[in-house]
Amino acid sequence: ASSTVAYICVADPTTQAYVTHKLFHLLRDELAQVQVALMHVAVWCIGEFGDLLLNSASTSEVDDEQLANLAALPSLRPRSDYEPIPVAEILGLLEAVLKSHLATTVTKAYVLTALVKCASRLPDGKRESLELVAAYKTSMSLELQQRSCEYESLLDDTWGSVRSEALARMPALDAAAIAARRQGGGVDEEESLEEPQGVSLASGSSFEAMPLGAILTGKATPTEAASVGAVGGLLIAGSRQILAKGPALWLARAGLISIVFLLILSESFDMRLGRQSVAPLDQMATLTAFFLCGVLAAGVLAALWSLLADKLFMPILQKSAEVTTMVFTILIGAALFSLVFKGLGGEETIATALSNTPGGVTGAIVIVMAVMFVLGFFLDFIEIVLVAVPLVAPALLTLGVDPIWLGVMMAVNLQTSFLTPPFGFALFYLRGVAPAHVRTTQIYKGALPFVGIQIGMLCVLAFFPEIATWLPSQIYQ
Repeated sequence: ASSTVAYICVADPTTQAYVTHKLFHLLRDELAQVQVALMHVAVWCIGEFGDLLLNSASTSEVDDEQLANLAALPSLRPRSDYEPIPVAEILGLLEAVLKSHLATTVTKAYVLTALVKCASRLPDGKRESLELVAAYKTSMSLELQQRSCEYESLLDDTWGSVRSEALARMPALDAAAIAARRQGGGVDEEESLEEPQGVSLASGSSFEAMPLGAILTGKATPTEAASVGAVGGLLIAGSRQILAKGPALWLARAGLISIVFLLILSESFDMRLGRQSVAPLDQMATLTAFFLCGVLAAGVLAALWSLLADKLFMPILQKSAEVTTMVFTILIGAALFSLVFKGLGGEETIATALSNTPGGVTGAIVIVMAVMFVLGFFLDFIEIVLVAVPLVAPALLTLGVDPIWLGVMMAVNLQTSFLTPPFGFALFYLRGVAPAHVRTTQIYKGALPFVGIQIGMLCVLAFFPEIATWLPSQIYQ
């Protein structure tokens, strides 16, 4: 449907004004739930034919054949005439798309291109367009950063003589030539304007689940599982068509497939080396596994080459090193703090204080949970786990508290730290994708019901410990 809209808009100049108006109103009224592909087409049309929005548009300007084509698309069925749209409203909608939670890197690239075209075609639109484009000069995305720098230079008066030719409007398409190309196989009927996706969401989720599953089932240590996740992440990145091309793309995809077959072989055959007698099927499985390991190694190298060629590997490596350094700094600091605290008799002091708490064990647990909940307002969960938990957990365990139940209680309690202001991570993420008209205080208020749900679940676990302890008792009995 999206490619059909673009074709109708470009193929027939008489429909350009009406379709652009229609797409503008659709995007403005339904930005929160519009399909991404249709969003891209709308943004592209606004950039290509945005000056037509300054005039009115009517269905009387569209011939019957194109009206019939539009009527086949539910979201664009002809319905009304449109009044001229001010420049500020056009640029405001493009800015809203940039801040939309649906906007991908490809979407933002479309918007930046539309802005630079609007700057040259809309009266009094150059300054605001330039500000929006320049904001991405420091973007983490190299693609957006490059576009921002190049477009800002193009809007400079130095290039005024060539700007009109560089940003010229796309000419009307020759319908007969397109039909001939389609009959000859040159253009696919279902050709999409979307960013090519080499790997589906399901494959990414499966490679996220593999390390966790390996740890939980005892198949691998956390370090080994982390390496599987790193290799899977590299292959997924290398399997995206926007990064890799040609042999590198197919090698990365072959590496992904080889992991699946290696897992199947490892579970189905005995491939241990050095045995006295080996069954023929096991020999074939071992040789196949050697071949698949070679394919996997080639896929990883191809993915690394793609990331290095696009200058993405070093920023990823640097960010990973920063996070790892931060975690180890907290670990070292927590270990030093615990040693000093225990050396000064702090552990015995906490144990005595908790054992003398009114209400006995129940009172001690309530106080610990309350303190952890309050700490979640100001500290990251990693800091609480590494600093606070080692101080109170031993004392509670000496009072006879079930360690599994206590661990689950603490984990559920720490979940609230993602939602409690002012430092809740989930609130930061939501603030980053929420539209500008949504205030931070509204986000805080919206999180309160979910914090209440977490506290309610904590109370349920407190009164019914079997929810946390039944499954482990069945597995490890």
